[in-house]
Formats: sequence, C-alpha cells, structure tokens
Amino acid sequence: MINPKDVHPKDLVFFQRSLSRSDQDMADMLGISAKTWINKRSSTSRAIRKQLLSPAECEYFMLLTGNHSQYYLTKNNK
Repeated sequence: MINPKDVHPKDLVFFQRSLSRSDQDMADMLGISAKTWINKRSSTSRAIRKQLLSPAECEYFMLLTGNHSQYYLTKNNK
C-alpha cells in the first residue's frame, strides 16, 4: 500500500503504468509540464522526493488505479 505522505518515484511509475498514460497525459492530470513530471518520476533526492505529490494527488491516483484502501470508483453508465 502506498503511503500518501511518503511517495517514491517508483510509485509514480506504478501509477503511470497502471493508467497506461504518457508522460504528457500524467503532466496534464497534475497541471504541470511533461519535463516536471519526468523529473519527479526519476527523482532520487530525498529532499525533492518529499514533494513529489501532495497527499490529495496521491489519493487521487490511488483511486484511479484501484489501489485505495477505503474507496473505489465505479463507472457512471449515464
């Protein structure tokens, strides 16, 4: 289980692969540039890593990938 307060670059790779999204798609979802997304995803510095995703962004990706411990999304068939 991913801890929203301690997100690692491997978690970002997991989210991206689970959603089958490009770097640009992931950047667009967060409102950042593709270069910034790539830098976050490949970050090795702990100081930088602390700010990879906010807890809310992490929760959002956990919901989208079906990995949230308390909630899940269902398709609206309207």
